[in-house]
Amino acid sequence: MVAIKGFRGRFPLLSAPLLCLAAFIIGLPLPLPRWIFPVRTVVAYGQGRSARIAIAEAAGFVHAGSARIVVNRPPSADDFAAARGLYHERGIPVLFQDAGAGHPELPLASWSIDYDSLAASLPLTLLFAPWVESADSLEIRTGSTRLFYVSAIENGGQLLSLDRRLTVAIDAPEYGDAFIPVEIIVRDGAELARTAITVPAGGGLKPRILMVSDRPVQRSAVEALFPVRKIRLSELPSSDPFSYELIILDGLPLSTIGAANARILASVVERGAGSILVAADSPDFGKAGDAPPLERILPVDLAPRSLKNLPDLAMLILIDVSGSMFGNKLSLAKLGGIETLGNLKPSDLVGVMIFSEDSQWLYRFERTDDLEPSRDLAPLSAGGGTRMYPALREGLAELERAPMPVKHALIISDGVTEPADFG
Repeated sequence: MVAIKGFRGRFPLLSAPLLCLAAFIIGLPLPLPRWIFPVRTVVAYGQGRSARIAIAEAAGFVHAGSARIVVNRPPSADDFAAARGLYHERGIPVLFQDAGAGHPELPLASWSIDYDSLAASLPLTLLFAPWVESADSLEIRTGSTRLFYVSAIENGGQLLSLDRRLTVAIDAPEYGDAFIPVEIIVRDGAELARTAITVPAGGGLKPRILMVSDRPVQRSAVEALFPVRKIRLSELPSSDPFSYELIILDGLPLSTIGAANARILASVVERGAGSILVAADSPDFGKAGDAPPLERILPVDLAPRSLKNLPDLAMLILIDVSGSMFGNKLSLAKLGGIETLGNLKPSDLVGVMIFSEDSQWLYRFERTDDLEPSRDLAPLSAGGGTRMYPALREGLAELERAPMPVKHALIISDGVTEPADFG
């Protein structure tokens, strides 16, 4: 052996990668310690679940390391065959693990959901296992939609509230859909624990709101918040209007409704079958005599008061930006805040506070002519839990000190919050 100065220490370092590359090319296993790669956990039981389905899912997202399949019954011969196939084809070993009672590896202890046939979203409450409190991150998804994500680093080291409960809002499915798949993903160091639940969607109840509109393509705020059946005016007589709790006339001029339809709508109210909401977005909405049956039950003043005759006021606006407001709800909250501010007088004082687990003032009772709400509200994003009470308490205290004779408070939220004594 000839020792060449400066090369003796380099040969081992250079030869190791070359040997690994050669082993990879000819298909030999690499002698690398297993702790380098993460262990991915997949739960194999629950409605529509099995060990073979879990192994197939693991094949889709486990690219290195091993897969832990949590089962609540002994694996079958077919399950072992599927595990061997994953190992032979991908080099990923599979470990079957008995769930047992309250197994610490399972991130979810229990869950519950509140059903409301009028609601467009369903509040899903999850109770997590104690070990999740010290995990690195938590993600909740339904299909390709992320419902919630929190990182311990970004959230001050705290992943969950003290009671380990988390409430997220999931969109109610269209009429006829029976179940909603929800996936919970918890990362703890090198380990990734995944579990899936199938949430009954309440039977796909029939919408109890009927919207009569000649703008079928445009989507209104009501449709974003509640399940709505939308029809044209010509379809009203055949749509069984007496079976709905609320009928909305969306921007229809009174003169276009017609005597027969006006009598039907008036009869819905007079018989106590439902209510009528008329949404007018044009000064040409109507005049006296256009629809006498509706005018009798819906007295409308088409001459709004001038702003200059209104007293000066202070308004508090609380906007919920928690994780449950993700998507359309936060967009509507921003729009509601912008529109509200746009209808105040320049001399009015407005305080805008955003809240999730914590609260932050955007405006602390400033004159509206000094504000740019479109610029300031547009960047808001949803995330974190919901603690409405501390924000409301602080906001009302500031509102009380505002030097205005008239004071109002407005909360824009989906109402999903931690329990508190609001009395």
